[in-house]
Amino acid sequence: MKISSKLIIPIVTVVTTIGLAAGFIVNNLIANNVQKQMQNASETMEQALQIAADDKIKELNNTIKRIGKKALNQAALFTGNPEVIAAYELAHAGNINDEADPLVQQARVQLRYYFQPLLADYKQHTGARTFKMHFHLPNGRSMVRLWRDGWQTTRNGQKIDISDDISSFRKTVVEINQGEHQPLTGIEVGRGGFAIRGVAAINDEMGNHVGSNEVLYGIENLLKVSKTSQETDYAIYMDAQLLAIATKMQDGKKYPLINNEFVQVAGTNTELSYPLIKHDLLTKSYQRPFSESTGNYYLTGFPLNDYAGNAVGVFVILTDISKQQAMIKKMEEDGQQTIKALRRNIIIGMIFTVILVIACTAFLITKIVTKPLAKAVAFSSELSKGNLTGTLSMGTPQNCSSVKECGRTDCPSYGKETHCWVESGSFAVVPHCPHAVAGGDCRECAVYKKGIGDELTVMASALNSLKDEMMARARIVADIGNGILTHEYQVNSEKDTLGVAIKNMISDLSSMVRNILANSGQLTNSSDELSQVSHHLAASSQQISSQSATIAGATEEINANSMSVAETVQKISQSMQGAATDTEKMSSSISEIGQNAQEGSRITQAALDKTATATEVITALNLAAGEISEVTKVIGDISEQTKLLALNATIEASRAGEAGKGFAVVAGEVKELAHQTFEATNNISTRISEVQASTQQAVETISEVTDIVGKVNDSSLHITASVEEQVTVAQEIATAVAQANDGTHSISAALDELTKGTAEVSTNIQAVNQGTQENTEGITTISRSAETLSGLAKDLQKMMSKFKLKE
Repeated sequence: MKISSKLIIPIVTVVTTIGLAAGFIVNNLIANNVQKQMQNASETMEQALQIAADDKIKELNNTIKRIGKKALNQAALFTGNPEVIAAYELAHAGNINDEADPLVQQARVQLRYYFQPLLADYKQHTGARTFKMHFHLPNGRSMVRLWRDGWQTTRNGQKIDISDDISSFRKTVVEINQGEHQPLTGIEVGRGGFAIRGVAAINDEMGNHVGSNEVLYGIENLLKVSKTSQETDYAIYMDAQLLAIATKMQDGKKYPLINNEFVQVAGTNTELSYPLIKHDLLTKSYQRPFSESTGNYYLTGFPLNDYAGNAVGVFVILTDISKQQAMIKKMEEDGQQTIKALRRNIIIGMIFTVILVIACTAFLITKIVTKPLAKAVAFSSELSKGNLTGTLSMGTPQNCSSVKECGRTDCPSYGKETHCWVESGSFAVVPHCPHAVAGGDCRECAVYKKGIGDELTVMASALNSLKDEMMARARIVADIGNGILTHEYQVNSEKDTLGVAIKNMISDLSSMVRNILANSGQLTNSSDELSQVSHHLAASSQQISSQSATIAGATEEINANSMSVAETVQKISQSMQGAATDTEKMSSSISEIGQNAQEGSRITQAALDKTATATEVITALNLAAGEISEVTKVIGDISEQTKLLALNATIEASRAGEAGKGFAVVAGEVKELAHQTFEATNNISTRISEVQASTQQAVETISEVTDIVGKVNDSSLHITASVEEQVTVAQEIATAVAQANDGTHSISAALDELTKGTAEVSTNIQAVNQGTQENTEGITTISRSAETLSGLAKDLQKMMSKFKLKE
C-alpha cells in the first residue's frame, strides 16, 4: 500500500467517523426532539382531555342538582293546594296504616280527578310523555302515583290500587316525614332504578304535617340533556347490590351484569360502551374519578352519589379522541419525514465533505510528502543496489554566504541559494565550507537548521550521511579484500553494528592470519607423526576384533541359561499368586462369618431386651387387672345398695297409693338397672380373672423364652470370639503368602533384567567387534589423509605470507 493511501485512509476514516458521529448525534437530537414533541402533544392532549372530563363531571353534577331543584320546585307548587290538603284530611280521617282503607282510597281518587286536566295541559304544552308526581302518607306508604292510570302497584302479576308500603327502600320518604321535614333533592334508587327526585313536605292549614309529595325524573332525562356532542357518549352503572330494590332491572339480558358487581342501567350508545368499559375502570371510578385511554376513546368514570352523598353507581363519559390521535399521528409522520430528510442531507453533506477532504489531503500529501518520499525511496533503492554516486537534495535552499558572512569565493555555494550542506558542507563528497573542512558537522549549523524544516529533509540528510559512511566503509572493505589489514578503524557508537563488525573483522583476520602463519609449520610436522601412528593403530584393531568375537559367543550361552531360570521362577510366581488369591478369599469368608456372628449376637441381645420389656408390660397389665377387679367390687356394692333403695322406693310408692304410681314405675326401672349392673360387674370380674390367669401364664412363658434367648446369646458370643481368632490367623496366612508372592516377583524381575543385560552385552560386544573392524579400515584411511594433509599445510603457509599485518 502506498504511503499516500496510508495517510489518506486514516484521515478519511476519521472524517467519516466524525461525520457519522455528528450525524448520529444530530439525528438523535432531532429524533429525541420529535419524540419529546410527540410526548408533549400526548401529554397536552391528555391534560386537555382530563380538564374537559373534570369540567364535564362538574357539569353533570350541576345538571343533577338542577334537575333535582326543578323537581322540588314542581312538587312544592302543590304542597299548599287546597284540593291536596283536603284529600290528605280525608285520608287521615280513615286508617292510614290499612293499605285498603276506603277513605284513603277515596282521597286517592279525588287527587287523580283533580290532577287529570292539569297533567294533560302539562303534557300538551311541554311535549313530555308523562309527568311523575308521587304523594306519600306520613307513615311511609304511597298515597297515589299520578302517572299510573287507576292502580298503584302489582302483586302476583295483578295491578292493584292500594297504599303500598315503600318505607323499606324509600329513605327520602321516611326522612322527610320525620324530624324537621326539610326538602330533599338528588338521586335515589327505586323499583325502576335511578331517579332524580325533589321531595317536599305537606302541611295542613293549621301547619300540621300530613305527608309529602315528590316529582321525579328518570336518569334518561339526565343523559338526554347532557348529550350535546357527537364525540361524547355516556353510560350509567348501578351497584349490583341495589338490584334488591330496583326489581325492574333484574333482567340480565336488558341490563347486563359486570362481574356481578355492577349493572349497566342506561347509556347513550350501549353498543359502544358495553365492550369498552371494563370492571377495573368501574371499580376504580366507584371511589374517585378515574380516566384511561382505550383505543380511540378516552374514558372517565366518577362516582354517582345519591341525595345523601353515598356512592350508588358509576357515571362514565366516553370521548371519541380519534381526531386528536390522528393529529398526533400526523405530527409523528411529519417528524419521521423530517428525520429522513435530515438523514439524507447529512449523508450527502458527509459524502461531499469526505470527497473534499480526500482531494485536499491528496493534493497536500502529494506536494509535501509523496514527492519528497519518492525521491528518498529512489535514492534508497540506489543505495540498496550499491550505487553510492548520487546525493539527495531536500529542504529549503539557503544563501549560506549571507547568513554566515563567509568570504570564501571559491566555495561552490558562495553567493547563491542552494542546499549548501549537500553541495559543499559535511554531507558533500568533497567539503568546501570552512566549518566542514575543519571537521564540523552541518547539523550543528544555523543554516542547516533553517533549511531543514521537516522530518523528510532530516531523513534526506540522514540518507546522505548514510551514503557517505557506506562509501568510507566500502573503501576499507576493498583494502581488506586486497589483504591490507593495517587500518585503524573508528566506531561511531556502541550501536554502530556495521562499524563494530568491520573493526572486529580486521582484528579477527589479523589474529587468524598470524595464527595460521605460526601453526602452518607445526601442522606439517604433526601430519607426518599422524601417519606413523595410524599404521600402529591398524595392527592393534585387528587383534581387538578377534578377541571380541570370542567374548560374544560366551555371552550368548549365559543369556540362554538365564532365560531357562527365569521361566522356572515365573511358574513358581504364578503358583504363589494363586495361593495368595485363595488365602484372601478364605480370609474374606471368615470375616463375613465373624460379621454374621456379631449380628446374631446383637439380635439375641435385642431379643433379651424386648422380652424384658414385654415382662414389664404384662406385669403392669396384671396389676391394672387387679385394680379393675377392685373397681368392679365397688360397682357391685353400689348395685346392691341401689337394689335396696329401689325396694324402699317401691314400698314408699305403694304407701302413697295412686299418687305414687309414677314413682313406683321409676323405682322399678332403677331396680332393673341395678340388677343389670350387678350382672355386668359379675361378668367383668369373671373376664378380669381370666385375663389375670392368662397374663400370669404369659409371664411364665416369656421367662422361659428369656432363658432360651440368653443361652443363644452366650453361644453367639463364643462363636463370635472363635471366628475373630480364625480371621486373625487367616489374615496372617494371607500376609505371609503375599510376602512370598512378592519375593518370587522380585526374583523373576531380577532374572528378566539379567537376561536383558546379557543380551545387551552380547549385542554390544558384537557391535564392538564390528566397530573394531570398521576402525581398522578408518585408520588406514587416516594414514592416507595424513600424507595429504602434510602437503596442504605447506601450501597454506605459502599462501598466508601474502597478507600485510601491522608490526
